[in-house]
Amino acid sequence: MQEHWKVNPTKLHLELEAAGIPIDGVDSDGNINFLDSASEAQKEKATKILADHDPRDLAEERRKMYQKAFTLDEFIEAWMEDRFEGRPEKLESLQIRRKAVKGAVK
Repeated sequence: MQEHWKVNPTKLHLELEAAGIPIDGVDSDGNINFLDSASEAQKEKATKILADHDPRDLAEERRKMYQKAFTLDEFIEAWMEDRFEGRPEKLESLQIRRKAVKGAVK
């Protein structure tokens, strides 16, 4: 996803469908194509959802932050030390870093 997008069409589409709004689709400019069955109340609700829409893919942002928090090699080493050698210290340290990342991206 490009940084300048104000709308994440896939995410917005899912948000509108989850709200029970009958739509045909949305585009990256925020234009919503309603089905004929959409009521005025549903269209107004869609406008509110669009206004509150956060285009960021939080799962992707969290994944990127996890990559910065620790590497796969660090995780494997920590897991193996915990699992096979009974030394949980490194894994516990990674868990603290992971929790910090989760708290940073909401």
